[in-house]
Amino acid sequence: MEYLQTETEEARYALLSRAADGGTLLIVFSLVDVSEASRALLQQLWVITAVLLFAALVLSIVLSRLFSRPIVGVTRAAECMAAGDYSVKTPVTTRDEIGQLTQALNELGEELSKAEHLRRELIANVSHELRAPLTIIRGYAETVRDVTWPNEEKRTAQLNAIVEESARLGALVSDILDYSKLQSAAESLEVIRFSCAEALGEAAARFDLATEQRGNAIELQCPSGEIRFDRAQFTQVMNNLLDNALRHASSPSAIRVLCEARGGTMRISVENTGEPIPAEELPRIWDRYHRVPKRGEAGGLGTGLGLAIVKSILERHGVAYGVSSDEQKTVFWFDTVPME
Repeated sequence: MEYLQTETEEARYALLSRAADGGTLLIVFSLVDVSEASRALLQQLWVITAVLLFAALVLSIVLSRLFSRPIVGVTRAAECMAAGDYSVKTPVTTRDEIGQLTQALNELGEELSKAEHLRRELIANVSHELRAPLTIIRGYAETVRDVTWPNEEKRTAQLNAIVEESARLGALVSDILDYSKLQSAAESLEVIRFSCAEALGEAAARFDLATEQRGNAIELQCPSGEIRFDRAQFTQVMNNLLDNALRHASSPSAIRVLCEARGGTMRISVENTGEPIPAEELPRIWDRYHRVPKRGEAGGLGTGLGLAIVKSILERHGVAYGVSSDEQKTVFWFDTVPME
């Protein structure tokens, strides 16, 4: 059997020949239908290809925008933060690395916002706190220079006021520096074992002159034994608590320092009698620059940073602390670091 394909100007044919019974069988059929079918199939293939390419292009655009939208949001948020706007928030829409980056950026914005708020608050408070003693010092100095210099009694009183305000100014600057160091964690903790009674005795001895002048006394009730704490910061905590108790204690009266062993830790309490802290002031007693006003006075005593420093130190050590106050006494207490 032979197969022959031929083509004319008008059409395409296929010829099939086969010998049969002493003769030849010829079969001729046209290829036009096959060509048309092939042409139609080729056209459909091109159409399908074009449609698929268009769909792929649209899908790629949609997917690229879908994937790039979080990145664009993160970029814009970072630009806003660089410009000083920390309030911007980017929605977290995925749980992949981009979602984690977005969440981290949002948390960074919150921390920067808090830091900016603290910075502005610190500048405002420090400016106010520094202005008052500086104004008093300048006023008294000008008065001594221009008016009371010949009068020894008045001159001495006003010079003493200058000295007191200078001391207050120095204490404020010292407290600001201490608080800034604690907030920035510039100083590392060195938790060691030391004698509790010895450390408390040294702290109380620093107030001998102040207690004698005010008619107060410091009573220590602490058993022998060791505690764990950063030694220098323990001294600072006790200095601030004793200074706070002395300034608010009635006179004459005793300020009691009590120690109570509690399963591997020591609870240290500082008690003083005197005007109680109002209940509404207790939640704010540890805040920066917050001073409890005394009856008949607009403001309180001290720099307003002593208890905030105590709070920062105790929180860095991870120990419990608190305060209670009633008509009989006010008690500030804290726990030491558990023994190993």
